[in-house]
Amino acid sequence: MLVSEQRLIHPDNGQRVLLLTLVDATVRRQKEDEKNILIGELDHRIKNLLSVTQALARQTVTAGRTAEEHRDAFLGRFAGLARSLEVSSRESAAQLPDLVRAVLEPYIDGANRVRVAEAPTVARVPGHAMSLGMIQHELTTNAGKYGALSVPAGWVTIDWKIGEDADGTPRICLRWHEHGGPAASPSASAGFGTRMIRFAAEFELQGFVELDYHPDGFRVSVNFPRLRP
Repeated sequence: MLVSEQRLIHPDNGQRVLLLTLVDATVRRQKEDEKNILIGELDHRIKNLLSVTQALARQTVTAGRTAEEHRDAFLGRFAGLARSLEVSSRESAAQLPDLVRAVLEPYIDGANRVRVAEAPTVARVPGHAMSLGMIQHELTTNAGKYGALSVPAGWVTIDWKIGEDADGTPRICLRWHEHGGPAASPSASAGFGTRMIRFAAEFELQGFVELDYHPDGFRVSVNFPRLRP
């Protein structure tokens, strides 16, 4: 409640009157709290975005690359991040299929080499968009350089399933499967892309990732708890 007072003087007899006003400020206070939360969330997201951008700049390999190659590698990762953030900002389209297609847009063409599942629908994923977008971009870039998308006959399928933990917590399992490409084999040392995928899955999504260098094609499963709308 907001309480205000005002001293008045009667125009006829000069009598002084104290006017007290009580106003229910519940709605106003709620709106102020919502505004503060939004400002705090915006500040948090900006700091996260700057941190991710700095990490991309520092970790994008320079050794053995020309300036143009380094620029293209960095801008490719940054573009993947931007596309994931764009999807997360659309209130009506913040769904997992939209996020996957937005990040993979440069690779989706009439040849049907990137096949994205239609179901099940997982709505409202803005809190996961940045991490999932970066994971998808790294997987796609790797497939384009060394995996299924590096050869004409190769293709990739992306799907997901919804399950629950033993305690009933909803979980999402995002699966990436490559087909028809070169035989997959782990590198001697984990590169930035692999480290970034593990970090995003384990620390940002609070889940885990499984990398399977299967003879038929590289496979990745990202399992993480589902954010409630």
